[in-house]
Amino acid sequence: MNFDMKPLMMKPCSRICPDDETAPETSQSNRDFSHPVYKEIALANGHINRMSKDELRVKLAELKLDTRGVKDVMKKRLKNHYKKQKLLQSAAEGGPTDTYYDYICVVDFEATCEEDNPSDFLHEIIEFPMVLINTHTLQIVDTFQAYVKPEVNPQLSDFCVKLTGITQETVDGADPFPDVLHRVVEWLQERELGTKYKYAMLTDGAWDMSKFLNIQCRISRIRYPQFAKKWINIRKSYCNFYKVPRTQTKLSTMLEKLGMKYEGRPHCGLDDSHNIARIAVRMLQDGCQLRVNERMHGGQLLSVPSSAPVEGAAPPRNPGNRECILIPSVLPLTILESLSTSSMACWISWSSFWEDFRATADQLLVWRRHSSGQQLGNLGLQTTSLIGQLAYDGVPDGEALVAGKTRQRGQGRSRSVGSPFRWRGSTYWERSGHSSARPRWAGRNTGHYAGHSGSRQGMDR
Repeated sequence: MNFDMKPLMMKPCSRICPDDETAPETSQSNRDFSHPVYKEIALANGHINRMSKDELRVKLAELKLDTRGVKDVMKKRLKNHYKKQKLLQSAAEGGPTDTYYDYICVVDFEATCEEDNPSDFLHEIIEFPMVLINTHTLQIVDTFQAYVKPEVNPQLSDFCVKLTGITQETVDGADPFPDVLHRVVEWLQERELGTKYKYAMLTDGAWDMSKFLNIQCRISRIRYPQFAKKWINIRKSYCNFYKVPRTQTKLSTMLEKLGMKYEGRPHCGLDDSHNIARIAVRMLQDGCQLRVNERMHGGQLLSVPSSAPVEGAAPPRNPGNRECILIPSVLPLTILESLSTSSMACWISWSSFWEDFRATADQLLVWRRHSSGQQLGNLGLQTTSLIGQLAYDGVPDGEALVAGKTRQRGQGRSRSVGSPFRWRGSTYWERSGHSSARPRWAGRNTGHYAGHSGSRQGMDR
């Protein structure tokens, strides 16, 4: 085979094929791999696989392509260049800028931390950076950065200051998270993302959205924003595209394997986002089709299969206040007192909260008091009959919030009276106007109202 990979001189590609020749389908699932062009690509790939590192670098230089990176990266780059040329020639697909999204928005939060983070530590977002990539020009076109004032742990640890470079003075003068999120939404809207232009969020791993943003929204008592419910996890994309183990997907390792060096200060959110964006641009240049591969649903982190329809981020809108949330016992009483008197919060130990949080975060409830008999949430309970006290098991002595007011607890037992019922392993008390009130029971794994009689129909923890 004549392995000539010089750029081809071609007429503009038309997606309408001549009557006497049918090009392969462009759909990922319906592509006709029997078309001769794919045989040519397979033969070229075999030749590339036999090339040495020096031969790869020489060929890339001839084609005026990037010669940096380890051998596997250079092989992938050369294969994708040749594949694009052959597919263009056969009118099977569009050009190098044929992408799923017009823009990719890179996010990498910085959060409060301790040197040895205890299991019950609440990480609060203290820096919200974004870097915007134009996927057609493959250029970084805009950036956003805002610092956030933490609520639960307003005093930064020395370790956090040293790691992130964010000072106490910076966060003291910053806005609270809901205000920062409002500015984020305005920034996205001004660029017509989600309306005029398709876009997707991109992160370095799953924790930015599934943990940091999720927890922060609960602390700030706002709903999780719709535009952040789907994103591209670049570690997964990098791992699958370059065929490397997941142990080689740290930010520093990805840069090194691509022949690049970190620019800026590590653990500065904006600089981290900038370097993640550089990796994304390089992957797009190498032929990777970045697409959403993770999402949040029902408080759970889920993978998006490659066979799923391609979707981007939702149009950015400000989330509403959360009426349904469980308050962990590690939150200071001052935060609990800031809830409106029409809210009813439940005291719960952090360890129990965290176990539930991972499984059904969107189903953790505070019952908002409405007119008698109105049922809210998934438990189907009358809010006027729920006094919101937990059993003392695992709950520290102190204050409990009942109907928006503090209530002293004594001797490790609740002073509340009424029939107990359980939901996901936590005991509550129910009170009604007559003595024949029946306890409600909900199973550990059901997440919904399970009891219609006094018997337990769920599983105790």
